[in-house]
Amino acid sequence: MVETLVTNRFKTFAIRQIQESITEPANTVFYGFASKHTPYTAGDSVPPAIGNSPKETKLDPYRSMLFGKKLENSNVKLMVPRVNWTANTVYDMYDHRDTSLFSKDFYVSVDAGSQYHVYKCLYNANGAVSSEEPSFNESVAEAALYANNDQYYETSDGYQWRYMYSVDDVTFEKFATTNWMPVVANTSVESAATDGAIDVIKVDSSGANYNNYDSGEFDESQLKVGGDSTLYHISSSANTTEGFYGNTILHITGGDGAGEYKRVANSYITAGAVAVKLESAFTTEPTAGSTYELSPEVKVTGDGTETINCVARAVINSTSSNSVHQVEIIERGEKYVFATAEILTGSTGNTVITAANVAPIISPIGGHGADPFEELGATSISFVTEFANNEGGYISTDNDYRQFGIIQDPKFSNVVIYTNKVSNDLLVGSDGTFVEDETWYQFKKIKLYSQGTTIASANTIEANESDTVYDEFINIGDYVYITDTANNDHFISQVNSLDANTITLDESVTFSSGNVSVYIATLTANGTVNTVESGGIRADNVSAMINTDRLIIGATSKAIGTVSDIELNNTYSNTATFATFTQMKQYVGSVVGTFIEDEFVYQSNGTANVATGYLHSAVTAGDTTVYLTETEGVFTVGGVITGNTSGATLTISDKYNGELEPNSGDIVYLQNDVPISRANTQTETIKVILEL
Repeated sequence: MVETLVTNRFKTFAIRQIQESITEPANTVFYGFASKHTPYTAGDSVPPAIGNSPKETKLDPYRSMLFGKKLENSNVKLMVPRVNWTANTVYDMYDHRDTSLFSKDFYVSVDAGSQYHVYKCLYNANGAVSSEEPSFNESVAEAALYANNDQYYETSDGYQWRYMYSVDDVTFEKFATTNWMPVVANTSVESAATDGAIDVIKVDSSGANYNNYDSGEFDESQLKVGGDSTLYHISSSANTTEGFYGNTILHITGGDGAGEYKRVANSYITAGAVAVKLESAFTTEPTAGSTYELSPEVKVTGDGTETINCVARAVINSTSSNSVHQVEIIERGEKYVFATAEILTGSTGNTVITAANVAPIISPIGGHGADPFEELGATSISFVTEFANNEGGYISTDNDYRQFGIIQDPKFSNVVIYTNKVSNDLLVGSDGTFVEDETWYQFKKIKLYSQGTTIASANTIEANESDTVYDEFINIGDYVYITDTANNDHFISQVNSLDANTITLDESVTFSSGNVSVYIATLTANGTVNTVESGGIRADNVSAMINTDRLIIGATSKAIGTVSDIELNNTYSNTATFATFTQMKQYVGSVVGTFIEDEFVYQSNGTANVATGYLHSAVTAGDTTVYLTETEGVFTVGGVITGNTSGATLTISDKYNGELEPNSGDIVYLQNDVPISRANTQTETIKVILEL
């Protein structure tokens, strides 16, 4: 039987791709949308479950869709389970061996008022409760690991924390829920991370009878015995067996030389007292009054990939059979991918009854803080949609909705794209004539160094310069745009093959020129020509990323123009950025009576209904516009829409379909809810968290 695992790292990678796709040149576009203004079949008190069928996840939501709003990068964040620091709680510590790490509380969020700070727990004081929250202002430095300004903190309760990032309170509260909180990058923390460091050596079992330790305060007679800068007397109670304190570390803990350490090579009696012989002299020598601790060295063994060795010492608990209380890191080391550790004893005289079991904890790839998304297990993403009153007049504030969804990359229909000529940007229209049903492209262009030569009816571009290296900048499948501005010729096609000096295209070039400019074309939007109109085209299947002041070119006609304006369903302005859409069908005309929200409406031929729907709202501004959903059949201009309950009528003088191409894009999320009433004085904030 095969055992498989999809790693957390891959899940984080996949979820990041969703977020990054929003800002890439050929963007993915997401919209949050409201849907269904009519009551559920069984009533609104209990929202019904959604079946995972094409009908319930695409066809029905489109038929009842009301309006939507584009989700910008600022509306999206990666998320992790929320863990608020709470006093007298035992937190788990990071351990690279822990197979259930990401289901544990090994990090915390601290509410600091205008900021939320997030810290990772590196050491939990052997499973003690955390009684002091990690804080920038209340941290203490301990040895080199916890030096100032390196984002490591040890609190008075013995916990050791790594600062990860901060989120301002506005952003935090925008995305956070009771169970989730956002993750953000902190470049300062990332740049300070040390790859393969060992920040903690965990004591899995404490052992007993580690007697090769000592501590005290130096007096003048103990310093540099006999003038030897590597020889120091220790306390009078020290073990006199020669070599007993070999393999220990002499650490200066206070006074002159504080923070320095040296390995002890040997110990023996000299000048009437036990002395330790150091491997080398201190850089800053201790003086009378300096305090010291002599502790067993913890030997860390890697596999040879480490570039800086880890140095650590065992802190002995004299009240518990001289067991190992903690391992203190003196030098963290670097580039470890494997490590074991053992606590050393002297060369003679120290028989350990029970050996301690200690394990080096290797930092994540890149080091603690290098990648907060991977390190904290961000495998969820939050989309926050805010429908702010009428969004400047572009979405309805009438009626209610009871379904919300997220749609990816929908296409727009009935879009008029006005263009100016490239040859003379003061003239409306295009160079060449677009043709109905052809695909058009909008693109960004990057000019290549060399001019080229083309021949009409041939599909190659030959570089004019011998040192051209097309194949270093262009790949097969890329789009290439060429132009000869002197003759106002333009062409675009995909690359079929290439070498340093020749590009072979999928299509034959339509003109001959010995001086074409060659551009890499990154497609940013596309669509289909419905009709050619004065000064532009009316298009369907339009990507939401189309922009003004950029070129569009016909794939068949090779007609080209610069987009000057965009009109959607006869409306300018906000639609130029496709920030919102209205998907209800709109019927304009003269009204008699007053329609009722959600009522069934119909158009009759005198003997039967030829079209039906449900009325969302009726808005009067001169003429009256009624907005319908869930329509069946075709309401015709000149016909009458009748309210089944109210008896109100509207004689249709004009009509508009929804602004999205029916059933385009992918609905990636749906939720049924209780009815949410709209008003021009409120904002609805909807938070959606998708988990992998």
